Amino acid sequence: MWWWGYYERIIRNERELRATQEYIRNNPVRWAEDRNNLDALLAKMTYHP
Repeated sequence: MWWWGYYERIIRNERELRATQEYIRNNPVRWAEDRNNLDALLAKMTYHP
């Protein structure tokens, strides 16, 4: 399956390696706000009295 916005990247130096590692570490934290997260979307759409 091909993902939207997916592309391969060559890491060319230490700075890019550290930035990529940080992105990978922080990515699960951002899942709650991701527009493709259906659980979060359904929670917003569900009535909570």
